[in-house]
Amino acid sequence: MSIDTLKLRYCSQFLQTVIFDRSGAFIESCDSMTDTTLWAGQNIFEMFPVLASMKDPIQMLDQAAKPISLPMVEMSIGSLKGVFDFDIYVHPQDQDKRVWMFMNSTMVYRYLQEIQQERNVLRMELEDLKRGRSIQRR
Repeated sequence: MSIDTLKLRYCSQFLQTVIFDRSGAFIESCDSMTDTTLWAGQNIFEMFPVLASMKDPIQMLDQAAKPISLPMVEMSIGSLKGVFDFDIYVHPQDQDKRVWMFMNSTMVYRYLQEIQQERNVLRMELEDLKRGRSIQRR
């Protein structure tokens, strides 16, 4: 098995690609994380309010533009619930199609939340020590 095949096999569990047209009509998906069979005939903008809120910028994208990137979006996509990083860009072979790549970053963001929470508790404990308070924080 080639190194690229190994990489793609591993990455596919975290990354999915959806193609839709400029108006939002679903075209296809690789279905690597969630099944999109029921999306046929649906409008992506109507299905996902976060994308609807960005409808105009998504429709106005051109091939030379940077992708629209949205990090750390917490939501459900099909049967999958988590925290996702989005990139939306114009299909390189068809100006009227949009590519929506979403990466499941739930594990990473949950880990970062734990670290931030621990840091916050430590800061409160330090403040307690400075002020001579004894409060059980953990």
